[in-house]
Amino acid sequence: MAGSIGNQNAKGCEDSGRPLKYEPAAFKALFDNYIGECIENSKLANVIGFCVYADIDRETYYNYKDRIEFIGTLKRIEAILEDFSIQAANSARNPAFSIFYLKNKFGWIDKQEITQDVNLNNIKVKKPSFDEE
Repeated sequence: MAGSIGNQNAKGCEDSGRPLKYEPAAFKALFDNYIGECIENSKLANVIGFCVYADIDRETYYNYKDRIEFIGTLKRIEAILEDFSIQAANSARNPAFSIFYLKNKFGWIDKQEITQDVNLNNIKVKKPSFDEE
């Protein structure tokens, strides 16, 4: 693991730590093979399925997102997985799981959000009167 920011003892060690298991091109090719197997076996492609296929854990997958050389590859992977989920929801008799997955993995929502701006500058409040009549 690289040293933390500001650690005087870690100067020059930015690239230290365990070497990556995959380079971006190999990672992309492996994902393409995974997608091919999912299509062939009628399986729903997903992140954890790819992690098992690639023999990495989920944390490693998400750590790759922090590396500049993997940004484009991982954006493409996420887009393909989202598309697979949409297609599965469209063809399912009961799309509840696909809807759940899209909401939790890709941030989909099915609620309506309303924003409202209120101007309170010209409101007059009457001071209560306690005079006896």
